[in-house]
Amino acid sequence: MFPPTSAPCEAPARGRPIRAGCWIGLVPLAVAAGCSTVRVDVETRLAADPSLAERLAGPAYVMGGVAPEAEASLTFQEAADLWSAALAEYRPHLRRAAGDEPAAFRMTLGFNVVDLGTGVVSYPEYGPTWGHFSVSGGCGHYSGYGHGYGYVGQRVQTVHLGYDRSLLVVAWIEDPAQPAGRRVIWEGFARSVGSTPSLKTAMPYLVAALAPYFGEVTAEPVRQRFTSHSDRIESLRQAVPAFHASDD
Repeated sequence: MFPPTSAPCEAPARGRPIRAGCWIGLVPLAVAAGCSTVRVDVETRLAADPSLAERLAGPAYVMGGVAPEAEASLTFQEAADLWSAALAEYRPHLRRAAGDEPAAFRMTLGFNVVDLGTGVVSYPEYGPTWGHFSVSGGCGHYSGYGHGYGYVGQRVQTVHLGYDRSLLVVAWIEDPAQPAGRRVIWEGFARSVGSTPSLKTAMPYLVAALAPYFGEVTAEPVRQRFTSHSDRIESLRQAVPAFHASDD
């Protein structure tokens, strides 16, 4: 379900037990640091009124944060620059304007990082064994004790489930008749689970996945995969050097 614009995703319960047999499904999370592919899920919505959607043609738009305090941070300013650079690749007719300039619409950019906590997994462990054996053949029957290899017990391990990094972008126009004095035209949400909480690492992937769908609606969540050397990721990092190259 698409998250509301006013609240971030909820984190799952920490330390929840995971059934034996789920270990394979957890491998992408438990060893994410060694994985060269980053998966991003994208979902977008668009207002049903065509006259509202036409406002997205711009050409000018203004970027803002979820609160004035957020806009004053370097993290927001760098993320806004990254989003504008990505948007310019797919909507080159659009132009980012200053906050006091006339604009066809405004965009609010928000991001969040949630620690998913830990989970407990158990799986069978195999190793050297010592036990009784019995062998029958044409020359007789033999029995005794010897070494072997087999099941020796269960191994229990606690694993970190990773960090849920998300990006929410909302395009809107002022409308005093609407709640909060604004009417939403388009909103897009991107999320990725990885091994680091660093926005400098995650943001290029989130932005690269969401920007192509600006002004469009996804019938269902779209899944995209990138590596740190994907052309779209490299292009964004060159446009905004603050986002250094790093594997997730």
